[in-house]
Amino acid sequence: MTEQKINVKPQPKDYGHEYDLANPLDQLSCALERKLADTIYERGTIDTRMIEDLRAYHGLYDETTEKELKEAKRAKPFVKLTRAKTNAAESQLVDLLFPNDDKNWGMDHTPVPELAGKLNNEQPATVDGQEYRDAEGNVITKGMMAQREL
Repeated sequence: MTEQKINVKPQPKDYGHEYDLANPLDQLSCALERKLADTIYERGTIDTRMIEDLRAYHGLYDETTEKELKEAKRAKPFVKLTRAKTNAAESQLVDLLFPNDDKNWGMDHTPVPELAGKLNNEQPATVDGQEYRDAEGNVITKGMMAQREL
C-alpha cells in the first residue's frame, strides 16, 4: 500500500561563490559543506523513522495509506500495539531504575561470574611453580589477580 521513497544524496548548496581549491580556506569550507550535506542526509533517515514510529504510537496511518482508505471509503481501524508495548517497556525500566521501596538501581555491565568466587582466595598465585611476587617482593594472591581482571 505504501510507496517507497528513493533518497538521493544531496550535493552541497551553491552559495554563489567560486571556490579556489588551491586556497586552504576554500578547501576547508568545501569539506565542511560536504560534511554538512552528509549529516543532513543521514539525519533525514533517522528523522523519517522517528516520525513513522511516533505516528504508530499515536495510532495514525501514513499519508498514502490514509488517502487510499479515504478514497475506498473504508473503515480506518488501527491496532495500537506500539503504544502498549512502549508503555510497558517504559514502566519496567522506571520500576527497575527508580523503585519505591528500595534504593535506586543502576545499569552496568555484568562482571565475569568466575572472578567473583576468586576474589576471596588468599592462596598465593604461582607462575612456573614459583610464587608470583610484585616489584617490591610482596606475594600476590589469586584474589588480587582476580581483582585486577575486574
